[in-house]
Amino acid sequence: MATRQQSKKDLFLELAKPDNNGKSRWVSVTEFVDKYSPLVMGNGCDWGRKSSQLRQLYIVEFDKSQTPGNRVDRVRLNGFNREANFSQTIRKDISDEIRTRRCVMLGVNGKSENTIIEVDHKDGRKNDSAWAAPPPSSTYRPPSLSRCPASAPTSARFSRC
Repeated sequence: MATRQQSKKDLFLELAKPDNNGKSRWVSVTEFVDKYSPLVMGNGCDWGRKSSQLRQLYIVEFDKSQTPGNRVDRVRLNGFNREANFSQTIRKDISDEIRTRRCVMLGVNGKSENTIIEVDHKDGRKNDSAWAAPPPSSTYRPPSLSRCPASAPTSARFSRC
């Protein structure tokens, strides 16, 4: 019977041995040998990126001060990650419906790369409270607002239409 291969997250947790507070010792990259060789960092440390399961659970710190250059020398866990993590995708039926509509700002919906409607959460996040739209440019008036008689320039942030 074949044994299931451990994930890189599980391998690092086994090596680092975090305490009940989610803190671990500094783990040198020289320890990534034999069983832990999948943890060797190539291009970008895939198991320690912000989108990784490890960083969703723990605060991961990298130390680059031991050797010259930009290479990571040591890694440690410094507690549990308490930030909200929204990785939920938009349902396909909702996404398809939104793609058929025109852009609310520009009124476009085309096939070129500049006019295709992109469907995603605001600024890549689902948490609405963490995002605020930049103020509209004073020189740009979207077509939908320029047709609205009640949208005369005011100090208000949004149109009355």
